[in-house]
Amino acid sequence: MTGVRGLLRRVLGREGDSRSVPDGGVVVEDGVDAAGPTDGDEDREAHAVTEAAGVDRAGTLAAAGFEQVFDATSIPTFILDAEGNVAEWNESIASLTGVDRDDAVGHGHVSELFYPDGRRADTLADKVLDAPETADEVYDVERCDSATTRYRDTSTMVDRHGDTKHIDFTATPMYDDDGELVGVTEVVIDRTEDVNERDATARLVSEIRETAEEIGEGNLDARAVCHDECEAVLNDDLLRVVGVVNQMAENLDKLSSGVH
Repeated sequence: MTGVRGLLRRVLGREGDSRSVPDGGVVVEDGVDAAGPTDGDEDREAHAVTEAAGVDRAGTLAAAGFEQVFDATSIPTFILDAEGNVAEWNESIASLTGVDRDDAVGHGHVSELFYPDGRRADTLADKVLDAPETADEVYDVERCDSATTRYRDTSTMVDRHGDTKHIDFTATPMYDDDGELVGVTEVVIDRTEDVNERDATARLVSEIRETAEEIGEGNLDARAVCHDECEAVLNDDLLRVVGVVNQMAENLDKLSSGVH
């Protein structure tokens, strides 16, 4: 079963372009303008807050306000409404993208808020909005092993400073009490530090191994080098191994010279 917007793309002759974009989506060429934000507010029945014994849930949430609660998570998050417009945009995602909440809410193409070149693409949230219960089949994204329907993907993006970020993101469809789709929430996790540390550690291990192999083959002049990317992200305890290996090489060289 394919999503509605996917069907429209085939009818309009767009399906042939499947170029990858940084968030794992598919580029959407400008052919027919997608529906933008609507000015009128529809009358919707407010979702009731169920009280629990001894807890003033409704009062707490009402006093804090949704925006403050949403910002307090400190995790980059946005919400699309059922039409694909940005319904909410928290402080953390604003910091990541450089786009303020006031400029984001109501925007009809969320991908344009992520990419400096303003490209239009299907984000994971767009895909889930299109096929909320079958996005894994329709768009070949990972379905999370959770009680709630949720999808996951990984990619890279360039932030507002021009730096490449390694990100994980999940998207979750949201339904009203009648089971009607009302929107999708996407959460973005910045894993750049973890990825950089992993890569730097691998580089350091490779450097030490290659140096040790050279020494073992008789090249007592071989020395390990601490590369800039390693110094930038690894702690001193890990970096100290470079000095230890080089000192061992120095000692072996002196012993060898003394024998001869």
